[in-house]
Order: sequence, then C-alpha cells, then structure tokens
Amino acid sequence: MKRLHWMAVFLLAAALSAGASGAPDRVGDFGLLDSDGNFHQLSRYRNKEALVLMSFADSCNSMDSFLTQFKAKQSEWEARNVAFLLINSSTEPDLENARNALARRQIDIPLLLDDAQVVSETLDLSKAGEVVVLDPERLALIYRGPLQSQLDQSLAAEVAGSADSTSIVEAAGCDLAYPVKDLHAETTPDYSTEVVPIITKQCATCHREGGIGPFAMNSHLVLQGWSPFIREALLSRR
Repeated sequence: MKRLHWMAVFLLAAALSAGASGAPDRVGDFGLLDSDGNFHQLSRYRNKEALVLMSFADSCNSMDSFLTQFKAKQSEWEARNVAFLLINSSTEPDLENARNALARRQIDIPLLLDDAQVVSETLDLSKAGEVVVLDPERLALIYRGPLQSQLDQSLAAEVAGSADSTSIVEAAGCDLAYPVKDLHAETTPDYSTEVVPIITKQCATCHREGGIGPFAMNSHLVLQGWSPFIREALLSRR
C-alpha cells in the first residue's frame, strides 16, 4: 500500500514538473512612449490575443523590405485581434528623426522609442527587423526570430490558446549595437559612485525609513533583494 502511495506521489510530481516546463518564457511588463507621445504598456494589451513587435533601425538597408513584410503580416493577423508595433531598437534617431523615417516610408504603425535600449535588451533583440510575439495576458514570450519561419505557426498557436513554449529562431539582418551594455560588460558600474547618487536623487525621497515608499533603499543588500521589483517598475514606468 505504501509503495502504491509513493508511486502515485512520484507520478503526480512528474506530471506537475512536465506542466511547469511546458510554458513560454516570462517577460516583465514594460511601457514606452511612441513617436507621437502616446504611452504603450504590454499589460494594457490584455484585450489582444498577442502583441507583435519588430525592431526598427532607420540606418539598416533592409528596413524597407522588413517594413513591407511587417505590414503584410499586420493585414493578415489584425482581424484576428493581434496588435502590431514597431520598437526603435537603435540609439540613432531622436524623436523628430523617428517621425520623419516613418513618414518617408508611409508607415502608420506606432513606433515605440527605446532610447535607452532597456526593453530591446530585455527582449534580447539582436537584429533590425527581428520580431517578437508576446502574450500580454501571461506576460510571456511566444516567439523571437525573423518575419518568416515559425512566426505564423506561433501566432496561430497563441490565438488558438495552445502556445505552451517559446520558439527561438536565429534572425538575419543588420546587427543592433548596444554601446551601454558593452560598456557595462567591460567595466561594472561602481555602486557607491554611480548607483547611490541616482538612488539618492530619484528614489530615496520616498524610499527611506518613515517615507511613503514600501521599503527603504538604504543599503546595497536591500537593493539587491528588491532588484527584480525595481527592474519591472522601471520597465513599466510605474
């Protein structure tokens, strides 16, 4: 009897483990302004079946072709309640240049401005024209890769409610440069001289003992412990 009991426990644990592994990768909520000053937040697209983002870099010679294909995908999937946005993943164009780049190409898809490249880096975008499919309800990554390949399959699975994993396909195109990321990889930012002044100026007025913030940002250990929350709050602009 005891043996049967432990076998049942083992089978249940195995089933739960399999169910846990059969889930797409989670992404944190994020928010960005577009080139017209409108605010977009991933979680606010929960009324959509999926959100499709394509990385935009004005200097990429293949951008016109990518945009044509992206518009075609939008025409194909928008009626099935799928939203489409562009994200400026390069450090090049400012607001005016971004508007001109879209107007020149007669593109009416909103362009998210990711000047600090924080969202693009979080989504692990490496090429101009690379696409990600996001589930706004589960805050999950369903697909990352080129416009062809498994994109349609991933969208079909997401719309059908059967997307249970993340598909990653290597994309081709112009490389995206991440100068700040590369700099930090070479030299780790110093906590006392680079991080603390930002915390003191931007956060500690509220996040202090007796302040209105839910915790005091008064030590390196505290910031480490709260770092996932801090990152998500910054990405979603809360």
